[in-house]
This record gives sequence, C-alpha cells and structure tokens, in this order.
Amino acid sequence: MTDILWHDSKFMNFFYKKLINGEIGLKRAFWLYGNIYPFFISLTIILTIAFLQEDIKVSIVSQKFMNISYIGKILIIFEGLIFFIYTSFATIGVWKSANKYEGKKVWAYSSKFLIIYAYYSYIQNALFLIKN
Repeated sequence: MTDILWHDSKFMNFFYKKLINGEIGLKRAFWLYGNIYPFFISLTIILTIAFLQEDIKVSIVSQKFMNISYIGKILIIFEGLIFFIYTSFATIGVWKSANKYEGKKVWAYSSKFLIIYAYYSYIQNALFLIKN
C-alpha cells in the first residue's frame, strides 16, 4: 500500500515540476491545465455553495449567500485554497510554456494575457464571495 502512495506522490511531484517549469506544450498547458481543470474545480466550489444554501432561489436573486454553517464555510475556504494553489501553479506553468513556445508569437502573447486575466478574475470572484 505504501508503495502505491509513494508512486503516486512521485508522479504528482513529476507532474508539478513539468508544469511549473513550462515543460508542457503551450496548447496543453493553456487549455487543459489553465482552463479545463480550473473550470471543474470552480464548478465544485459553486455546487458546494449551492448545496449549502437554505433557499438557493432567494440567494441567487439577492446575490447573497445565506445561512451557511461554520463547517460549510470552512469547506468552501478549503476548496478555495486548493483552487488558488492550483491556479497559481497553472498560471506560472502556462507563462513559462508560452516563453518556450516556438510557434507564432501571437499565441504566446495571447496565452500570457488571457491566463493573467483569468487569474485576476479569480481574485475578483473570491473577493465577491468573501463580501457576501
């Protein structure tokens, strides 16, 4: 059993090193690690928030999150931390992959702009959630 866990941790360490060093192709880094994975992580957070609401319709209309338990808030904060840690790694990885990209420079510059804009919007959404 410990061999399996050791093997998985070595794989994850290898994966993060490749991502953070920009050793993954720009297309894959941008679309998979910079967009698709963050989408599913954020979807999990949104579904958690929706599940913890007493009346989801009132919460959506008023744009306020109501009566979430202390444990629910801790769960949402934990999911948010995972999201920001992951997206920080992905943002750095996409940036470095764009630096190493040998194709048309417009794709490298566009990827850099869009990944920074996405990270900025994640911060804005987090601030909105904290306020509400």
